[in-house]
Amino acid sequence: MRLQQVELLVKALWIDSEHESAFGQIEEIQAVQQQRKEFVSDKTLGTVLKSFVGSYIAPDLGQDAGDEVAVSVNDQQMLFRYKSKISMAEDDYARTVQEFEALVAMRNELVHHFIQRFNLWSDEGCEAAEAHLDSCDKQIESQLAIMHAWVKSHQEARDRTLALVNSDDFLAFLNQGRLPDGKIDWRFTIAVQALREAESKLAKDGWTSVIEAERWLEKAYPEEKPALYGCSRWRHLLHESGLFEIQRFVLDRGNVACFRSKSA
Repeated sequence: MRLQQVELLVKALWIDSEHESAFGQIEEIQAVQQQRKEFVSDKTLGTVLKSFVGSYIAPDLGQDAGDEVAVSVNDQQMLFRYKSKISMAEDDYARTVQEFEALVAMRNELVHHFIQRFNLWSDEGCEAAEAHLDSCDKQIESQLAIMHAWVKSHQEARDRTLALVNSDDFLAFLNQGRLPDGKIDWRFTIAVQALREAESKLAKDGWTSVIEAERWLEKAYPEEKPALYGCSRWRHLLHESGLFEIQRFVLDRGNVACFRSKSA
């Protein structure tokens, strides 16, 4: 039973160690988690450890480059990615891997060769088998204690992450792209997303009238105001974001200010 607990804890940590989706797409996150559950549901401890080792536990190489993933760049969509892992000194990592390998070897020996190894029809054989099981139990108990400590740390990390995403600073970033230092990352602000949506609906020959966009925004995004971002009007915000080109065109109704997204 304790050996199975180790296996279940390894699976649980691996399943919950990575989350990735377009931000706010809860269903997508849940679907990925379900896929990870199904992937390990019928796997043995030894098979799961092949994914767990090097992923959830890894040697500390003094850099995070190994964690980088290639993602398509899309300024109109925010990507959420959460990864939890335990970094160890290389010697500690090597020792931990050896301990897991020894645990798997012990498990396989108990399942497949225990009866062949010990003569259970003799007193001496039973005594030797009992001593061996006691030794195995201590080994499992030691690994289980380590796993429980990892689970506790994992949960604490989750709690701190949850506290972060519910903080005023994080919500200010999500809603207004405002960083803790007061600067604004315009790419992910609701205002810029709204302007790009207006652009997709109102553009003519690649350009969108600022006045027409303002009218549309008043109806589609009544709570979005340039003042929220320290701007006096929408044209000011278009300029401050640095993400749009602004140009005046001479039309029948006079000079008309228009904008369009800058090419990537």
